[in-house]
Amino acid sequence: MEFAVPLPLCTSETIALSNLDIQLSNLRHWYAETRRVDAGTQLLDGILSRYSVTARDADLRYAKALAQALVEQAPRDQRSWMAFAQVSAMLHRPADAGEALAKATANAAPPVDVAEVQADLLEAVGDHRAALEIRLANSRGLPSAPRQLRIACCQLALGATREAVSTFASAIRCYADVSPLPLGSMLFNWGHTWEHIGGRARAERAYHAVIRYLPSHVRARRALAERSMRSSARG
Repeated sequence: MEFAVPLPLCTSETIALSNLDIQLSNLRHWYAETRRVDAGTQLLDGILSRYSVTARDADLRYAKALAQALVEQAPRDQRSWMAFAQVSAMLHRPADAGEALAKATANAAPPVDVAEVQADLLEAVGDHRAALEIRLANSRGLPSAPRQLRIACCQLALGATREAVSTFASAIRCYADVSPLPLGSMLFNWGHTWEHIGGRARAERAYHAVIRYLPSHVRARRALAERSMRSSARG
């Protein structure tokens, strides 16, 4: 039902990752030469984008070290603290993330950006209702496709399946990036939420959709392999 809306056309994984590697090389050089915070945060975003596909421990370690370097280098720049909060949330360190968000807020971080990370932290501890309230409060106009997808995942986790599927379809319709990397993350999170609420068949469909765009997506392949092993054990 949720794939009644056509999935978008994107470039291949090979092209997307090759382009990303070139961008990362340029950003590393830029950051090494200038130590500009915007160079560092763009580099961090790119590293995390690659990590979403490859799940390389080295990328996560690099992101952690870079986030730490940013806050030491520019402790009064809200972008440094937002970067640190983002990485801390990924590492499931809510206390560190919360402290970083407080410092980002004290340094005039955009409230919408702070709220998004707060919602991520609430979702991580299972408070989907509070996360949804935050996401809806910060979705003025037509939010980006990834933000709509995060709203859909909250709705789905709360049992509002019809609304979730509708929001998911809207997110897919407004996806305008030629790269499959953000889309892969969106589809994986959608599948993960279905799996969390027991919708294993729909989760599998979402994971297969991820693989069609990103054949080397480690977590989607791992999820499908684990599902296959469970099915074999029951058989």
